[in-house]
Amino acid sequence: MNTAENGFQQIFTSKASKLVKKISRIIYENRSEKQVKIQFDDFLIIVKQVITDFHAENRFAELLDNNDKSVLKCLKSSIEECIKMKALEFTFYFPAWTVGVEHGLELVIGPVTFLSRENVVEKLDYSDQFKQSYSYQDEDLSNWKELLKIALKEQKQPEGLTRELFLALKDTPSALKITISGHDKNYSRKLGELICRTALDSTSLAFNGEKWFLKQALHGQRLPSWSQCRLIEVDNYIWSIELSRGERNLFFNPSERYEEAFGVLEKLLSAIANILEGLIDPQVHRTPKLVSRWATALDWFAEGARELDDSIAIAKYGTCLDVLSGGGKYKGILDMVGHLLELSQDSIVIMEPKEICLKTLIRNIYEEGRSQILHGNHIDRLQAFELERARSANVARLVLLECLLRLEKYEGQDGDKSFVTMPKST
Repeated sequence: MNTAENGFQQIFTSKASKLVKKISRIIYENRSEKQVKIQFDDFLIIVKQVITDFHAENRFAELLDNNDKSVLKCLKSSIEECIKMKALEFTFYFPAWTVGVEHGLELVIGPVTFLSRENVVEKLDYSDQFKQSYSYQDEDLSNWKELLKIALKEQKQPEGLTRELFLALKDTPSALKITISGHDKNYSRKLGELICRTALDSTSLAFNGEKWFLKQALHGQRLPSWSQCRLIEVDNYIWSIELSRGERNLFFNPSERYEEAFGVLEKLLSAIANILEGLIDPQVHRTPKLVSRWATALDWFAEGARELDDSIAIAKYGTCLDVLSGGGKYKGILDMVGHLLELSQDSIVIMEPKEICLKTLIRNIYEEGRSQILHGNHIDRLQAFELERARSANVARLVLLECLLRLEKYEGQDGDKSFVTMPKST
């Protein structure tokens, strides 16, 4: 049941709902790329509301006196006007775990700003109108920011105005900020989260090592636990209680490690910004398809780095390389890796415990690794893949970094397989 603007309520029967969904899908799939971006579920809600208003105002009967085309034209026009009204400028703050910015450092990469949660509190504010209308036991709203900072530091939940903001920020020491315009709220949030995830994973890629991906992540991402616990019983009695720190619980001085890593990251900031700008505004970027391809490959790499199971991690690293090569499989990946790393197929790339050439290494990663695992030919879950995982991660990381650097100054075709032959940047 929908309520029209004039107050009348309209009930959609099961058959009517199916027809509305069908026509909505047709209109949605034929919208112009230049029109406001919106997800289908949100689009369907708007279509149903517009149809409700038309029916309640008897506009269908009036338009049908002319012809069917005028009905469709007027319907589509009204739908787009409703969507435009929802296309505001939204600024999102995605809570995150990072290394360094929670200690007061601020990092800006293209459209994304890394902030400590204290800096987030400083940037946020409630409207005067909201403050005037708000009342909670005569709460003093003049210093709510300082009170919230204290609550976050002491991890004591406040009541009143700052309660929900405390709950949003309490679990993570940082947040990533991004402003999105030209889309509806849900589409903007999804795009903003994707870009911020790419920004965060890009810094982990630059810092080197899978463990950075365990330390840096957006709140809500799938991550290993902070600690591990095992209880062992022998002869009906407790034999051992094993407590250990999880891999996420890395012990080092974050501020010192961040400053050390920033020296490496600094050389890649403009190249990463190029990726993020291509994601936020693909219509003005010279290679939007390659930007999206690289970001998708990075997503697979990051998931591999956070994966607990070694065999599944190998499959994800292999998929990362496959995405970069444009679905080139073994041959395409081999050509791409050889070209980007300036190695021949017979170059010896592994010395110990036995010599392995490039083509054998890529075959081990893609055909013996990824393909065999995904096709169900490796079903012994105790089979060790630690060495293969480390090699796969190293190759995928080097190729991702080389593609990142070359893409920044690339002026060639924006094709699916362009990374395979992309020239070195000068």
